[in-house]
Amino acid sequence: MDPKPLFAKSDLGAVLSTQERKAIEAAQQIPAAHALAATVEELAAELVEKFKVEPLLIDWESMTLSHHDAQIEAEAYGWRSGKIPGTRYSYHVPFKGDEGLFDCRPTTWTSVFPYAVVSSRELQVSTTVPASGELDPKTELNSEVGKIKQYVDWVNKDVEAFGPRLLHVATTSAQARREKVVHDKEVADSFGLPQKP
Repeated sequence: MDPKPLFAKSDLGAVLSTQERKAIEAAQQIPAAHALAATVEELAAELVEKFKVEPLLIDWESMTLSHHDAQIEAEAYGWRSGKIPGTRYSYHVPFKGDEGLFDCRPTTWTSVFPYAVVSSRELQVSTTVPASGELDPKTELNSEVGKIKQYVDWVNKDVEAFGPRLLHVATTSAQARREKVVHDKEVADSFGLPQKP
């Protein structure tokens, strides 16, 4: 797999706003019996658990390296057309958190995005250099790692700020749902008729 730009596909602010809207919609669908049986705090906690976004936790201490032969387009290095022998070096870094965040552009960003492959809870940061040895693969890889660390910090700051917002939305939505259910029950009881389930 070829590396792709990270943190460039979707606007993180829009993604987090969508999570808030989903929490509001889910609150409106809480079954009446459950809304009456649980406290507002319990209902809100259920909504938060369902719609929270886990920050990215990159385990740089567990990073490993792989390398293998590769063919490079000669034109990329100003040589004649064709392929030249090279080596692909890759850092393999495990991570936890919401994998979708690698596609999200944080509120703070630059026009230079890091490149990597995200696969099976692992981040693969790669570079391919000519066998001639004129480029240092460690410098190339560490440059990408630096960019990734910066973007992860920016993304996680947005996610951290989202937590209290989601709790507020979940609490007010759960409260509104509970109040509606209580009101509907009071109105129905006022008819003085047996009620179908």
